[in-house]
Amino acid sequence: MSRGASLVASASASDEACLPSPEYVRTHGEHIGLDPDYAFELGPEGFAFVKRLEWNGRVMAVKYGPRVPRSEADVMRMVREQTDVPVPEVYGVKVDEDGVVYIYQELIEGEDFAQAWARLSPGERRALLEHVVAIVRSLSTITPPSGVRLGLVNPASSRPIFDSLRIHRHVFDPVPPPSTAFEFADWMHMRSARLDHHPPDACDNSTMRALARSDAPIQLVHGDVAARNLLVRRGEARVAALLDWESASWLPAWMETYTCAYLSGYLSADRKGDHADVAISEALCGGEEGAKKWRNMRTRFRWR
Repeated sequence: MSRGASLVASASASDEACLPSPEYVRTHGEHIGLDPDYAFELGPEGFAFVKRLEWNGRVMAVKYGPRVPRSEADVMRMVREQTDVPVPEVYGVKVDEDGVVYIYQELIEGEDFAQAWARLSPGERRALLEHVVAIVRSLSTITPPSGVRLGLVNPASSRPIFDSLRIHRHVFDPVPPPSTAFEFADWMHMRSARLDHHPPDACDNSTMRALARSDAPIQLVHGDVAARNLLVRRGEARVAALLDWESASWLPAWMETYTCAYLSGYLSADRKGDHADVAISEALCGGEEGAKKWRNMRTRFRWR
């Protein structure tokens, strides 16, 4: 039975009233996974902050920042309710006087994927990668709503397609926007050829051409399945949580593979080899050769 993709209702006002205020979050707790001094030195608008906070006897994580969309909490609730993907429970959402969104959520203990990868045996590594692949496949069980627009789930995005692909901010979405996976892949193929100054038929990107001829299903794509966003239970070879859903999008199913190859393709030669992100990419791409093809597509589809 297919499952509908309606976003889960937000927490009640009374529940959210019991949560600490945004001002309290800013002045209490400890940052997780980010040096706040370094972050502010680079510019806070480019970051989402996560804090570990204790409030009324309950320990929680609070994610906030100028670029944190409220829709991230809605997506997390939807995924948690409609799939078996491990996602933190969302306790509530608040918005401060400057419009900054604060997502109050369950704090899941664990170690990041890269740390776990370094200590696991070959057999445990295979089991962990199989769980990652199973998680991605589970997202396909969510049926997109009728007439869904392609791109970011975030309704506030004015460029849902380009924002979901992390394309340069001065480039605009295609007009008219593609409405099917076939149109989307065809547009990507055309753009790849245009950037290389070749007619589309002369472009030797066989992976892109094959995708442009297919009509893959539209599904929810996390868009950033990377080691930094995967928590692993200590002492186990299983994912405890998939984090950071701000890039969640309705896109062709193969885009999860594409974005994973896109991200791992930025690793320098001396950081590859046994790197955890490379392993994730190869698992989702069907092996080392498959990952090379996807990375080649990423290289040809340049962000200019």
